[in-house]
Amino acid sequence: INAEYGEAVVSTQSTGYKNNITRDTMVVAIINSFTSILAGVCIYSILGFRSHETGRSLDEVSYGAGLTFIAITEAVSRMDGTPFFAFVFFFMLFNLGVSSQFGTLAGVVTPLYNDLKIFGKARKELCVALLSVIFFGIGLIFTPGNGPYLILDLFDNYPVTMPLLVVCIAEAISVGWVFGIENFDLAIRDMTGAPCPTYFKICIKYISPVLMIVLLAWTLVESIMNPQQYDVFTNCNPDDIVTGRNVSFTKEEVLPVGARVAGGFMVALCTVPVAVYACWKHMTLKELKECIKGTRQYTIGETTRRGNEVSTVKVNYVAE
Repeated sequence: INAEYGEAVVSTQSTGYKNNITRDTMVVAIINSFTSILAGVCIYSILGFRSHETGRSLDEVSYGAGLTFIAITEAVSRMDGTPFFAFVFFFMLFNLGVSSQFGTLAGVVTPLYNDLKIFGKARKELCVALLSVIFFGIGLIFTPGNGPYLILDLFDNYPVTMPLLVVCIAEAISVGWVFGIENFDLAIRDMTGAPCPTYFKICIKYISPVLMIVLLAWTLVESIMNPQQYDVFTNCNPDDIVTGRNVSFTKEEVLPVGARVAGGFMVALCTVPVAVYACWKHMTLKELKECIKGTRQYTIGETTRRGNEVSTVKVNYVAE
């Protein structure tokens, strides 16, 4: 569950207004951290084994798609009960991919369908199907021969990394400063009956924005000072494979200027609409002054349906 992709926000639609969000936050953070640690132990043990077997460094052993389809597959092939573990591994990959797409697509469909209403009165299922077909067509550009080299690296480093940082920074500033951490604490008290932990409030208002801004600045400087490189396929000599020679069929080259310009355009395309829409839809000059003074009122609540009855729960928060 990633905050920047929108899955966490969309998933709250299935929970009640009085849901214990503090508990859910702790559970998700612990599970995510434990999963990352477990995956790191498993993957690096396999990479260490391959490095020992081939006599090459960890950086040269495998990365990217090769980590899944070469390194881990080789390790599975050497286990007892290879067919079973191979099935379990790739079935896990399939489930991870499908479940990730459910959350990511929901984060796209929900604002387009519910907030912007660009699909009119069309059924939501049809909108999901249309967007799925569009995204499938976009995904086809990664399948040609140069897809895993230039195009995938370009998309992975430009329109993914920096825009996500911008979105996270915007979320932290919106909650901690625009909405106000005091209002946020009142909202948590109203929903859970308990105050927001002080650690969370300090992280949301100070630590997280500062760290992410520093990371974004470092990423921008690094991308300018050290332009991204990608692997260019050079040749494939069958004799090298037969004789077992340790050769590389790729070489690193700097991204062309046109590709870097396209990457910068994609970054702007992902980030500028966030600021423009936020200012146009949710912020006037008067509201901005109220946010700075901490006197702006917010209406928060939910609408629940019980048969034909519709009841609305709304609470106003204003910083003291």
